[in-house]
Amino acid sequence: MQPDTTQTDTIRLLKKQLFFTRLIALLLAVTMAVLLATAAILLPQAQDILKDVNTVSRQLAAVDWARMAQEIENLALTSRESMAEVLLQVQKLDLDTLNETIQDFNEILTPLASFFGG
Repeated sequence: MQPDTTQTDTIRLLKKQLFFTRLIALLLAVTMAVLLATAAILLPQAQDILKDVNTVSRQLAAVDWARMAQEIENLALTSRESMAEVLLQVQKLDLDTLNETIQDFNEILTPLASFFGG
């Protein structure tokens, strides 16, 4: 009787092993299908992204960085010179005379404003 029980146990274990082997094969097939579907969806998008990156890199390579830096430096220098000129003009401004002129103008306009009803 011993051999039959051992043989039955072995067959039962082999059937379990076959079941789990088939289950693992099915899960691997489903996983592979999902991966292939994902790749089919993402590859065209990745290609578009790579084309855009390629376009941008070509545009960046075409930029004359030295000339651009020189133009920025020239702009900064011109701005500095303009600010210096404005400061000189402001310093030349005689604020006391300007205030007196405004006061005189106010004295002239006050009677006119009251004459016109203001």
